[in-house]
Amino acid sequence: MKDKGTLILIGILVVVGGVLGYAIYQSGAAKRGQPASTTQTPATSTTGTTTTSVSRTLTADEQAVLSFPGSNASEAERQRHSDLVNKLGNESGYAFLDITGCQPLPVVYRVKQNGTFVVKNTSSIEHTIQLDRATTIPAASEKTLKVSEAIGENLGNYGYSCDGSTGPVGVIQVAP
Repeated sequence: MKDKGTLILIGILVVVGGVLGYAIYQSGAAKRGQPASTTQTPATSTTGTTTTSVSRTLTADEQAVLSFPGSNASEAERQRHSDLVNKLGNESGYAFLDITGCQPLPVVYRVKQNGTFVVKNTSSIEHTIQLDRATTIPAASEKTLKVSEAIGENLGNYGYSCDGSTGPVGVIQVAP
């Protein structure tokens, strides 16, 4: 009877060890810049309908850049966030901002101050992004926006929502 109890205890420990090992492995993958286990899920509009069934995995850097430092953040935290936005903005290389399914590519899109930029939507439904003001991009179309009208004239990093999302889905970086 004592041996049976010992075997059950060993079995439970093996299962717990496997789960913890997997969790540690996943957190290490995210720190190496590989896709983390968090996915960008389909956005839901204010009417409650799902806009798309496509989801994609965000990298740890993309997840971090969407978490803006709060008002109590230290200067070092604000600088780390700014550096990360700069890094992702430098790496994007996209000619337009694709908001299909409210899952923007790139997550950080760099635009020139006082310039224009193109927002593309290949979804079968319209999407509305909220910057300084709301802008609706019709289904299967694109729209050219003036930076000064959509965001303002100041340099900086601006998070935006899509179809009433509760937090930012992307960042537009206004650069000189």
